[in-house]
Amino acid sequence: MLLDGAKVAGILIEAESAGCGTSVAVGIGVNCAHHPDALTYPATSLAAHGHVVAPADVMIELSRAMVARLAQWNRGSGFAAVRSEWLAHAAGIGGHIQVRLSDRQLTGTFESLDPAGRLMLRVPGGAVEAITAGEVFAPARVLA
Repeated sequence: MLLDGAKVAGILIEAESAGCGTSVAVGIGVNCAHHPDALTYPATSLAAHGHVVAPADVMIELSRAMVARLAQWNRGSGFAAVRSEWLAHAAGIGGHIQVRLSDRQLTGTFESLDPAGRLMLRVPGGAVEAITAGEVFAPARVLA
């Protein structure tokens, strides 16, 4: 999640299929008061933008938003609306990104999300790869 072009929060989603279902764990980190420096990408915090908030208050609001989004998702039947809203607010569509997968790293142009929610990455040479899971980064910046 970006605030004025710098990473203020991150989301990690892990899924595991077992038996007749899938379990999902969602981790969310928000830079409330501090943020790391000297990264290959810009980072910021809420406090750096004048928003001094207690982590507990952030958690309450995140919990409310998560409950609402899960209701909208409705076990997948509402995914089209979630996808549409996500695309309307996504940063970097049409821009260059790096995607780190478990076995390789790709670079290319962030095209979209397909109807299944996969990131569509146009790689050098013109092919489009559907990415189901990976770490997504903006191109590295040069640190002085």
